[in-house]
Amino acid sequence: MWWKILLGIVLLLLVICLVRAALSGHKAKPASAFECSKEQMDEYGKQFGDLIRIPTLSKPDDPSSDLSAFDAYHAKVDELFPLVHETLEKTELNGVLLYRWKGKNPELKPILFMGHQDVVPANDEGWSHKPFSGDYEDGILWGRGTVDDKCNLFTQLSAVEQLLKEGYQPEEDIWFEYSINEETSGPGAAHAVRYLKEKELEFALVMDEGGAVLESPMKGIQSLAAVGVTEKGYLNIKFTSRSHGGHAATPGPVTNVTNLCAFVNEVNKKKPFKRKMTPEARAMIASLTPALPFYLRFFTANLWLFSGILVAVMSRIGGQVGAIFGTTCAFTMMHGSDAENVMPSAPYVIANIRTGYCQNIDESIAVLKKIADKYHLDMETYDAREASPVTRTDTTEFAYLTSVIHKVYPEAVVVPYVMTGGTDCRHFTGISKNCLRFFPGRLTVQQMSSCHGIDENISINAIAQTIVFYKEFIKGYQAASQ
Repeated sequence: MWWKILLGIVLLLLVICLVRAALSGHKAKPASAFECSKEQMDEYGKQFGDLIRIPTLSKPDDPSSDLSAFDAYHAKVDELFPLVHETLEKTELNGVLLYRWKGKNPELKPILFMGHQDVVPANDEGWSHKPFSGDYEDGILWGRGTVDDKCNLFTQLSAVEQLLKEGYQPEEDIWFEYSINEETSGPGAAHAVRYLKEKELEFALVMDEGGAVLESPMKGIQSLAAVGVTEKGYLNIKFTSRSHGGHAATPGPVTNVTNLCAFVNEVNKKKPFKRKMTPEARAMIASLTPALPFYLRFFTANLWLFSGILVAVMSRIGGQVGAIFGTTCAFTMMHGSDAENVMPSAPYVIANIRTGYCQNIDESIAVLKKIADKYHLDMETYDAREASPVTRTDTTEFAYLTSVIHKVYPEAVVVPYVMTGGTDCRHFTGISKNCLRFFPGRLTVQQMSSCHGIDENISINAIAQTIVFYKEFIKGYQAASQ
Protein backbone atom coordinates (compact mmCIF):
# COMPACT_ATOMS: atom_id res chain seq x y z
CA MET A 1 0.00 0.00 0.00
CA TRP A 2 2.86 2.36 0.81
CA TRP A 3 4.09 2.27 -2.79
CA LYS A 4 0.71 3.58 -4.00
CA ILE A 5 0.98 6.53 -1.62
CA LEU A 6 4.53 7.19 -2.79
CA LEU A 7 3.47 6.96 -6.44
CA GLY A 8 0.62 9.37 -5.77
CA ILE A 9 3.01 11.88 -4.18
CA VAL A 10 5.41 11.60 -7.12
CA LEU A 11 2.60 12.09 -9.64
CA LEU A 12 1.29 15.10 -7.70
CA LEU A 13 4.75 16.68 -7.64
CA LEU A 14 5.11 16.00 -11.35
CA VAL A 15 1.80 17.71 -12.14
CA ILE A 16 2.70 20.71 -9.95
CA CYS A 17 6.09 21.07 -11.67
CA LEU A 18 4.56 20.76 -15.14
CA VAL A 19 1.90 23.39 -14.39
CA ARG A 20 4.42 25.81 -12.90
CA ALA A 21 6.74 25.35 -15.87
CA ALA A 22 3.89 25.92 -18.33
CA LEU A 23 2.65 29.07 -16.54
CA SER A 24 6.12 30.59 -16.19
CA GLY A 25 6.85 30.93 -19.92
CA HIS A 26 6.17 33.91 -22.15
CA LYS A 27 6.24 34.57 -25.87
CA ALA A 28 9.40 36.32 -27.04
CA LYS A 29 8.99 39.83 -28.45
CA PRO A 30 10.37 40.60 -31.91
CA ALA A 31 13.87 42.06 -32.06
CA SER A 32 14.24 45.79 -32.51
CA ALA A 33 15.10 46.86 -36.05
CA PHE A 34 17.70 49.55 -35.41
CA GLU A 35 19.74 50.82 -38.32
CA CYS A 36 22.13 53.74 -38.32
CA SER A 37 22.84 55.60 -41.56
CA LYS A 38 26.12 54.80 -43.31
CA GLU A 39 27.23 58.42 -43.00
CA GLN A 40 26.66 58.44 -39.25
CA MET A 41 28.31 55.04 -38.79
CA ASP A 42 31.36 56.18 -40.76
CA GLU A 43 31.64 59.25 -38.54
CA TYR A 44 31.35 57.17 -35.35
CA GLY A 45 33.84 54.66 -36.73
CA LYS A 46 36.42 57.38 -37.43
CA GLN A 47 35.89 59.15 -34.10
CA PHE A 48 35.96 56.02 -31.96
CA GLY A 49 38.92 54.70 -33.97
CA ASP A 50 40.88 57.83 -33.02
CA LEU A 51 40.52 56.85 -29.34
CA ILE A 52 41.43 53.20 -29.95
CA ARG A 53 44.67 54.22 -31.66
CA ILE A 54 45.95 55.82 -28.43
CA PRO A 55 47.53 52.98 -26.35
CA THR A 56 46.35 53.97 -22.87
CA LEU A 57 47.81 51.03 -20.96
CA SER A 58 46.99 50.89 -17.25
CA LYS A 59 49.23 53.05 -15.08
CA PRO A 60 50.23 52.57 -11.44
CA ASP A 61 49.20 55.15 -8.86
CA ASP A 62 52.50 56.98 -9.00
CA PRO A 63 52.89 60.74 -9.60
CA SER A 64 56.06 59.98 -11.57
CA SER A 65 54.22 57.73 -14.03
CA ASP A 66 54.37 58.67 -17.68
CA LEU A 67 50.82 59.81 -18.47
CA SER A 68 51.62 61.10 -21.95
CA ALA A 69 49.28 58.57 -23.61
CA PHE A 70 46.45 59.70 -21.33
CA ASP A 71 47.27 63.36 -22.02
CA ALA A 72 46.93 62.63 -25.74
CA TYR A 73 43.70 60.75 -25.04
CA HIS A 74 42.28 63.71 -23.08
CA ALA A 75 43.19 66.10 -25.88
CA LYS A 76 41.41 63.87 -28.40
CA VAL A 77 38.32 63.65 -26.15
CA ASP A 78 38.22 67.46 -25.97
CA GLU A 79 38.49 67.62 -29.77
CA LEU A 80 35.77 65.03 -30.40
CA PHE A 81 33.30 66.52 -27.91
CA PRO A 82 33.70 70.33 -28.04
CA LEU A 83 30.36 71.12 -26.37
CA VAL A 84 31.16 68.72 -23.53
CA HIS A 85 34.51 70.47 -23.15
CA GLU A 86 32.89 73.92 -23.12
CA THR A 87 29.83 73.14 -20.98
CA LEU A 88 30.67 70.49 -18.40
CA GLU A 89 32.92 71.14 -15.40
CA LYS A 90 36.04 69.02 -15.84
CA THR A 91 38.34 67.88 -13.04
CA GLU A 92 41.50 65.82 -13.57
CA LEU A 93 42.95 63.75 -10.71
CA ASN A 94 46.34 62.38 -11.84
CA GLY A 95 44.84 61.23 -15.11
CA VAL A 96 41.37 60.34 -13.83
CA LEU A 97 38.64 62.36 -15.56
CA LEU A 98 35.60 63.71 -13.72
CA TYR A 99 32.87 65.70 -15.44
CA ARG A 100 29.90 67.46 -13.89
CA TRP A 101 26.90 68.39 -16.03
CA LYS A 102 24.96 70.90 -13.99
CA GLY A 103 21.24 70.29 -13.73
CA LYS A 104 18.41 72.76 -13.30
CA ASN A 105 17.60 71.66 -9.75
CA PRO A 106 20.56 71.39 -7.35
CA GLU A 107 18.27 69.89 -4.69
CA LEU A 108 17.86 66.66 -6.64
CA LYS A 109 20.18 63.73 -6.06
CA PRO A 110 22.75 63.45 -8.85
CA ILE A 111 23.45 60.36 -10.93
CA LEU A 112 26.81 59.12 -12.24
CA PHE A 113 27.97 57.19 -15.29
CA MET A 114 31.35 55.48 -15.35
CA GLY A 115 33.93 53.79 -17.51
CA HIS A 116 37.70 53.59 -17.69
CA GLN A 117 40.29 54.91 -20.08
CA ASP A 118 42.93 52.22 -19.60
CA VAL A 119 43.28 48.95 -21.46
CA VAL A 120 45.25 45.73 -20.99
CA PRO A 121 48.38 45.16 -23.08
CA ALA A 122 48.24 43.42 -26.45
CA ASN A 123 50.82 42.32 -29.00
CA ASP A 124 50.16 41.79 -32.69
CA GLU A 125 50.34 37.99 -32.62
CA GLY A 126 47.13 36.32 -33.79
CA TRP A 127 45.22 39.55 -34.47
CA SER A 128 43.57 39.97 -37.87
CA HIS A 129 43.80 43.74 -37.28
CA LYS A 130 46.57 45.20 -35.15
CA PRO A 131 45.34 45.83 -31.58
CA PHE A 132 45.86 49.60 -31.70
CA SER A 133 45.04 50.11 -35.37
CA GLY A 134 41.49 51.34 -34.85
CA ASP A 135 40.68 49.75 -38.21
CA TYR A 136 37.09 50.26 -39.34
CA GLU A 137 35.81 47.84 -41.97
CA ASP A 138 32.33 46.67 -42.98
CA GLY A 139 30.69 48.29 -39.97
CA ILE A 140 33.11 46.78 -37.43
CA LEU A 141 35.74 48.65 -35.40
CA TRP A 142 38.74 46.60 -34.32
CA GLY A 143 41.18 47.15 -31.48
CA ARG A 144 41.98 46.92 -27.81
CA GLY A 145 39.41 48.89 -25.81
CA THR A 146 36.53 48.68 -28.29
CA VAL A 147 34.61 46.53 -25.80
CA ASP A 148 36.65 46.97 -22.62
CA ASP A 149 36.08 49.80 -22.01
CA LYS A 150 36.57 52.87 -24.18
CA CYS A 151 33.08 52.23 -25.55
CA ASN A 152 31.54 53.61 -22.36
CA LEU A 153 33.31 56.97 -22.53
CA PHE A 154 32.68 57.29 -26.26
CA THR A 155 28.96 56.47 -26.15
CA GLN A 156 28.23 58.41 -22.96
CA LEU A 157 29.95 61.61 -24.09
CA SER A 158 28.53 61.24 -27.62
CA ALA A 159 25.04 61.18 -26.09
CA VAL A 160 25.82 64.27 -23.99
CA GLU A 161 27.29 66.08 -27.00
CA GLN A 162 24.14 65.43 -29.03
CA LEU A 163 21.85 66.48 -26.18
CA LEU A 164 23.82 69.71 -25.76
CA LYS A 165 23.38 70.40 -29.47
CA GLU A 166 19.64 69.99 -28.94
CA GLY A 167 19.76 72.52 -26.09
CA TYR A 168 18.90 69.91 -23.45
CA GLN A 169 19.76 70.40 -19.79
CA PRO A 170 18.98 67.70 -17.21
CA GLU A 171 16.98 68.36 -14.06
CA GLU A 172 19.57 66.74 -11.79
CA ASP A 173 23.36 67.00 -11.90
CA ILE A 174 24.94 64.23 -13.95
CA TRP A 175 28.52 63.18 -13.29
CA PHE A 176 30.90 61.09 -15.39
CA GLU A 177 34.04 59.33 -14.10
CA TYR A 178 36.80 57.61 -16.10
CA SER A 179 39.78 56.09 -14.27
CA ILE A 180 43.22 55.12 -15.60
CA ASN A 181 44.04 51.87 -13.77
CA GLU A 182 40.87 49.82 -13.52
CA GLU A 183 42.50 46.91 -15.31
CA THR A 184 45.17 46.62 -12.60
CA SER A 185 42.69 47.17 -9.73
CA GLY A 186 44.37 50.51 -9.15
CA PRO A 187 43.08 53.29 -6.90
CA GLY A 188 42.15 55.83 -9.57
CA ALA A 189 38.41 55.41 -8.97
CA ALA A 190 38.99 55.47 -5.21
CA HIS A 191 40.64 58.89 -5.58
CA ALA A 192 37.55 60.09 -7.46
CA VAL A 193 35.27 58.74 -4.72
CA ARG A 194 37.33 60.53 -2.07
CA TYR A 195 36.96 63.77 -4.06
CA LEU A 196 33.20 63.28 -4.32
CA LYS A 197 32.89 62.46 -0.61
CA GLU A 198 34.66 65.71 0.23
CA LYS A 199 31.86 67.44 -1.65
CA GLU A 200 29.38 65.43 0.50
CA LEU A 201 27.73 63.96 -2.58
CA GLU A 202 25.44 60.95 -2.56
CA PHE A 203 24.23 59.53 -5.87
CA ALA A 204 20.78 58.17 -6.63
CA LEU A 205 22.32 55.87 -9.23
CA VAL A 206 25.78 54.82 -10.42
CA MET A 207 26.18 52.85 -13.66
CA ASP A 208 29.45 51.27 -14.77
CA GLU A 209 30.58 48.59 -17.21
CA GLY A 210 29.50 45.02 -16.50
CA GLY A 211 26.99 42.97 -18.43
CA ALA A 212 25.76 43.91 -21.90
CA VAL A 213 22.97 43.08 -24.35
CA LEU A 214 24.27 39.69 -25.46
CA GLU A 215 22.96 38.32 -28.75
CA SER A 216 21.76 34.70 -28.83
CA PRO A 217 23.51 33.59 -25.63
CA MET A 218 21.59 30.29 -25.67
CA LYS A 219 18.89 28.52 -27.62
CA GLY A 220 15.53 30.28 -27.46
CA ILE A 221 16.85 33.63 -26.19
CA GLN A 222 17.36 36.40 -28.74
CA SER A 223 19.05 38.88 -26.41
CA LEU A 224 20.04 38.78 -22.77
CA ALA A 225 20.57 42.08 -20.92
CA ALA A 226 22.69 41.10 -17.94
CA VAL A 227 22.84 43.75 -15.21
CA GLY A 228 25.49 43.22 -12.57
CA VAL A 229 24.17 43.91 -9.07
CA THR A 230 27.26 42.88 -7.12
CA GLU A 231 30.86 41.70 -7.51
CA LYS A 232 32.49 38.69 -5.94
CA GLY A 233 35.36 39.13 -3.51
CA TYR A 234 38.98 38.88 -4.64
CA LEU A 235 42.08 37.34 -3.12
CA ASN A 236 45.47 35.99 -4.16
CA ILE A 237 47.28 33.28 -2.18
CA LYS A 238 50.86 32.14 -2.67
CA PHE A 239 51.50 28.52 -1.61
CA THR A 240 55.15 27.58 -1.10
CA SER A 241 56.69 24.17 -0.47
CA ARG A 242 60.07 24.51 1.29
CA SER A 243 63.01 22.11 1.73
CA HIS A 244 66.72 21.98 0.91
CA GLY A 245 66.13 21.18 -2.75
CA GLY A 246 69.02 19.27 -4.31
CA HIS A 247 70.38 17.71 -7.47
CA ALA A 248 67.84 16.45 -9.96
CA ALA A 249 69.86 13.25 -10.43
CA THR A 250 68.97 12.04 -6.92
CA PRO A 251 65.31 12.95 -6.24
CA GLY A 252 63.54 11.68 -3.16
CA PRO A 253 60.17 9.90 -3.25
CA VAL A 254 58.46 13.27 -2.74
CA THR A 255 59.90 16.57 -3.91
CA ASN A 256 58.73 20.12 -3.36
CA VAL A 257 57.30 20.14 -6.87
CA THR A 258 55.39 16.86 -6.52
CA ASN A 259 54.17 18.06 -3.12
CA LEU A 260 52.76 21.23 -4.68
CA CYS A 261 51.24 19.24 -7.55
CA ALA A 262 49.50 16.91 -5.10
CA PHE A 263 48.05 19.91 -3.28
CA VAL A 264 46.81 21.53 -6.51
CA ASN A 265 45.33 18.23 -7.67
CA GLU A 266 43.45 17.73 -4.39
CA VAL A 267 41.95 21.23 -4.48
CA ASN A 268 40.88 20.79 -8.11
CA LYS A 269 39.42 17.33 -7.59
CA LYS A 270 37.66 17.86 -4.26
CA LYS A 271 36.31 21.36 -5.03
CA PRO A 272 36.25 22.08 -1.29
CA PHE A 273 34.17 25.26 -1.19
CA LYS A 274 30.50 25.40 -0.33
CA ARG A 275 27.99 25.61 -3.17
CA LYS A 276 24.41 26.72 -2.63
CA MET A 277 21.51 28.54 -4.22
CA THR A 278 22.12 32.04 -2.86
CA PRO A 279 19.42 34.74 -3.09
CA GLU A 280 21.49 36.42 -5.82
CA ALA A 281 21.64 33.23 -7.91
CA ARG A 282 17.94 32.57 -7.29
CA ALA A 283 17.00 36.05 -8.54
CA MET A 284 19.05 35.56 -11.70
CA ILE A 285 17.47 32.20 -12.49
CA ALA A 286 13.97 33.50 -11.74
CA SER A 287 14.45 36.40 -14.18
CA LEU A 288 15.79 34.08 -16.86
CA THR A 289 13.15 31.36 -16.46
CA PRO A 290 10.29 32.84 -18.59
CA ALA A 291 12.52 32.92 -21.67
CA LEU A 292 13.87 29.39 -21.34
CA PRO A 293 12.59 26.41 -23.33
CA PHE A 294 10.07 24.22 -21.51
CA TYR A 295 12.47 21.38 -20.65
CA LEU A 296 14.68 23.85 -18.73
CA ARG A 297 11.76 25.73 -17.19
CA PHE A 298 10.61 22.45 -15.68
CA PHE A 299 13.62 22.73 -13.36
CA THR A 300 14.16 26.49 -13.03
CA ALA A 301 10.48 27.25 -12.34
CA ASN A 302 10.58 24.75 -9.50
CA LEU A 303 13.64 25.74 -7.50
CA TRP A 304 11.76 24.79 -4.33
CA LEU A 305 12.30 21.19 -5.47
CA PHE A 306 15.31 21.21 -7.79
CA SER A 307 17.67 23.87 -6.41
CA GLY A 308 20.09 21.29 -5.01
CA ILE A 309 20.23 19.40 -8.30
CA LEU A 310 20.76 22.60 -10.30
CA VAL A 311 23.57 23.78 -8.01
CA ALA A 312 25.33 20.41 -8.33
CA VAL A 313 24.97 20.20 -12.12
CA MET A 314 25.77 23.85 -12.89
CA SER A 315 28.76 23.87 -10.54
CA ARG A 316 30.22 20.94 -12.47
CA ILE A 317 29.72 22.79 -15.75
CA GLY A 318 32.01 25.47 -14.35
CA GLY A 319 32.77 28.76 -16.10
CA GLN A 320 30.43 31.71 -15.61
CA VAL A 321 27.52 29.38 -14.86
CA GLY A 322 29.21 27.49 -12.05
CA ALA A 323 30.94 30.51 -10.51
CA ILE A 324 27.74 32.13 -9.24
CA PHE A 325 27.18 29.50 -6.53
CA GLY A 326 30.24 30.04 -4.37
CA THR A 327 33.96 30.66 -4.06
CA THR A 328 36.19 29.71 -6.98
CA CYS A 329 39.91 28.95 -6.95
CA ALA A 330 42.09 29.13 -10.07
CA PHE A 331 45.81 28.34 -9.97
CA THR A 332 47.26 30.95 -12.30
CA MET A 333 51.02 31.20 -11.72
CA MET A 334 53.84 28.89 -10.68
CA HIS A 335 57.58 29.00 -10.22
CA GLY A 336 60.10 26.24 -9.65
CA SER A 337 63.79 25.97 -10.33
CA ASP A 338 65.99 28.30 -12.34
CA ALA A 339 67.80 25.34 -13.89
CA GLU A 340 66.67 22.07 -15.45
CA ASN A 341 68.87 19.89 -13.24
CA VAL A 342 68.17 21.55 -9.89
CA MET A 343 65.32 20.66 -7.58
CA PRO A 344 63.96 23.96 -6.19
CA SER A 345 64.10 24.68 -2.48
CA ALA A 346 60.99 26.88 -2.47
CA PRO A 347 58.72 26.41 -5.51
CA TYR A 348 55.34 28.06 -5.33
CA VAL A 349 51.97 28.37 -6.99
CA ILE A 350 49.62 31.31 -6.86
CA ALA A 351 45.88 30.89 -6.65
CA ASN A 352 43.38 33.58 -7.59
CA ILE A 353 40.31 33.29 -5.38
CA ARG A 354 36.89 34.83 -6.08
CA THR A 355 34.77 34.57 -2.95
CA GLY A 356 31.05 34.08 -3.30
CA TYR A 357 28.22 34.71 -0.88
CA CYS A 358 28.53 31.32 0.82
CA GLN A 359 31.97 31.98 2.33
CA ASN A 360 33.80 35.25 2.88
CA ILE A 361 37.56 35.74 2.53
CA ASP A 362 38.52 34.43 6.00
CA GLU A 363 36.28 31.38 5.60
CA SER A 364 37.65 30.67 2.12
CA ILE A 365 41.23 30.96 3.36
CA ALA A 366 40.43 28.52 6.18
CA VAL A 367 39.19 25.94 3.66
CA LEU A 368 42.43 26.06 1.70
CA LYS A 369 44.64 26.23 4.80
CA LYS A 370 43.24 22.94 6.04
CA ILE A 371 44.38 21.26 2.82
CA ALA A 372 47.67 23.18 2.60
CA ASP A 373 48.59 22.09 6.14
CA LYS A 374 48.43 18.44 5.00
CA TYR A 375 51.25 19.22 2.59
CA HIS A 376 53.14 21.51 5.00
CA LEU A 377 52.83 24.50 2.69
CA ASP A 378 53.43 28.12 3.63
CA MET A 379 50.60 30.52 2.74
CA GLU A 380 50.87 34.21 1.92
CA THR A 381 47.71 36.21 1.14
CA TYR A 382 47.55 39.56 -0.63
CA ASP A 383 45.23 41.84 -2.64
CA ALA A 384 42.22 40.80 -0.56
CA ARG A 385 38.85 42.52 -0.83
CA GLU A 386 35.44 41.27 0.20
CA ALA A 387 32.46 40.95 -2.13
CA SER A 388 30.65 44.22 -2.73
CA PRO A 389 27.18 44.96 -1.33
CA VAL A 390 24.26 43.65 -3.37
CA THR A 391 22.17 46.29 -5.12
CA ARG A 392 18.45 45.64 -4.67
CA THR A 393 16.33 44.99 -7.74
CA ASP A 394 13.02 46.12 -6.23
CA THR A 395 13.91 49.80 -6.55
CA THR A 396 12.69 52.63 -8.77
CA GLU A 397 16.17 52.90 -10.27
CA PHE A 398 16.38 49.25 -11.31
CA ALA A 399 12.83 49.36 -12.65
CA TYR A 400 13.69 52.45 -14.71
CA LEU A 401 16.82 50.85 -16.15
CA THR A 402 14.73 47.80 -17.09
CA SER A 403 12.13 50.01 -18.81
CA VAL A 404 14.76 51.77 -20.93
CA ILE A 405 16.33 48.45 -21.88
CA HIS A 406 12.92 47.20 -23.04
CA LYS A 407 12.31 50.43 -24.95
CA VAL A 408 15.56 50.24 -26.89
CA TYR A 409 15.85 46.42 -26.95
CA PRO A 410 12.26 45.13 -26.69
CA GLU A 411 13.26 41.49 -27.21
CA ALA A 412 15.86 41.50 -24.42
CA VAL A 413 15.45 39.44 -21.25
CA VAL A 414 16.70 41.54 -18.31
CA VAL A 415 18.58 39.48 -15.75
CA PRO A 416 20.35 40.65 -12.57
CA TYR A 417 23.54 38.72 -12.04
CA VAL A 418 26.60 38.29 -9.84
CA MET A 419 29.73 39.61 -11.53
CA THR A 420 32.62 37.20 -11.17
CA GLY A 421 35.12 39.86 -12.26
CA GLY A 422 35.79 43.24 -10.71
CA THR A 423 35.03 46.81 -11.79
CA ASP A 424 35.64 50.30 -10.45
CA CYS A 425 31.98 50.37 -9.42
CA ARG A 426 32.81 48.66 -6.12
CA HIS A 427 34.47 51.88 -4.91
CA PHE A 428 31.19 53.78 -5.27
CA THR A 429 29.03 51.57 -3.05
CA GLY A 430 29.70 53.91 -0.15
CA ILE A 431 28.12 56.89 -1.94
CA SER A 432 25.23 55.18 -3.71
CA LYS A 433 22.82 52.39 -2.81
CA ASN A 434 22.15 51.72 -6.48
CA CYS A 435 25.39 50.62 -8.12
CA LEU A 436 24.57 48.84 -11.39
CA ARG A 437 27.05 47.29 -13.80
CA PHE A 438 25.76 47.33 -17.36
CA PHE A 439 27.05 48.45 -20.76
CA PRO A 440 23.88 49.08 -22.81
CA GLY A 441 25.35 47.90 -26.10
CA ARG A 442 24.53 44.87 -28.24
CA LEU A 443 27.42 42.37 -28.41
CA THR A 444 27.84 38.98 -30.00
CA VAL A 445 29.22 36.11 -27.95
CA GLN A 446 32.51 36.48 -29.84
CA GLN A 447 32.73 40.19 -29.11
CA MET A 448 32.03 39.66 -25.42
CA SER A 449 34.67 36.95 -25.21
CA SER A 450 37.23 39.13 -27.03
CA CYS A 451 37.69 41.29 -23.91
CA HIS A 452 41.34 40.92 -22.91
CA GLY A 453 41.72 38.53 -25.85
CA ILE A 454 42.58 38.51 -29.54
CA ASP A 455 40.57 40.43 -32.15
CA GLU A 456 38.59 42.63 -29.76
CA ASN A 457 35.96 44.37 -31.86
CA ILE A 458 32.53 45.99 -31.80
CA SER A 459 29.81 46.83 -34.29
CA ILE A 460 29.44 50.55 -34.94
CA ASN A 461 25.71 50.03 -35.42
CA ALA A 462 25.72 48.76 -31.82
CA ILE A 463 27.66 51.86 -30.76
CA ALA A 464 25.00 54.05 -32.40
CA GLN A 465 22.20 52.19 -30.60
CA THR A 466 24.06 52.54 -27.29
CA ILE A 467 24.22 56.30 -27.79
CA VAL A 468 20.45 56.27 -28.33
CA PHE A 469 20.09 54.30 -25.09
CA TYR A 470 22.05 56.85 -23.05
CA LYS A 471 20.05 59.72 -24.54
CA GLU A 472 16.77 57.99 -23.67
CA PHE A 473 18.01 57.19 -20.17
CA ILE A 474 19.14 60.74 -19.44
CA LYS A 475 16.06 62.46 -20.85
CA GLY A 476 13.54 60.24 -19.09
CA TYR A 477 15.29 59.63 -15.77
CA GLN A 478 13.92 62.40 -13.60
CA ALA A 479 10.30 61.97 -14.69
CA ALA A 480 10.51 58.23 -13.98
CA SER A 481 12.12 58.70 -10.56
CA GLN A 482 9.40 60.99 -9.19
